[in-house]
Amino acid sequence: MIVLPGMPGELCIRGPQVIAGYWQRPDATEEVLKNGWLLSGDIVTVDPQGFIRIVDRKNDMILVSGFNVYLNEIEDVLMQHPKVREAAVIGVPSDLSGEAVKVCVVKKRSCWITADAS
Repeated sequence: MIVLPGMPGELCIRGPQVIAGYWQRPDATEEVLKNGWLLSGDIVTVDPQGFIRIVDRKNDMILVSGFNVYLNEIEDVLMQHPKVREAAVIGVPSDLSGEAVKVCVVKKRSCWITADAS
């Protein structure tokens, strides 16, 4: 389904660079590949000039040791830090907890951020 400019929709990708599937995971492949299109899970809008803006995620919750963790809530807290320009949080597989939180941060110019920064 195609949406109008400015309306949110899932980003679907097709081309020679798109994965053929997940290694030995036909169930996972079936979830993300539909008729040659990769369903990214990113919710985007497209402006009249064709620029794409990611506005949300289709699945923005992960389970860590049985607890619901909402990734956007962690991002909101990170964005309150005066040295953070951008933040993205994703779930990654974990042998200990099923999934774990991974944080990616872009610092503001001329700022230094250390692991112990508060």
